[in-house]
Amino acid sequence: MQDWNLPITLNAALTGLVSITAPCAVVRPWAAVIIGCTYYLAP
Repeated sequence: MQDWNLPITLNAALTGLVSITAPCAVVRPWAAVIIGCTYYLAP
């Protein structure tokens, strides 16, 4: 397992936020969490 890298972690968090930006008006909050986490964990 790798050590945590701050720039990669921040980039992944930003990716999760960007992934939910477009459909935010039509997605329920629980689904937004799933979408964000999915894109956060995707390589």
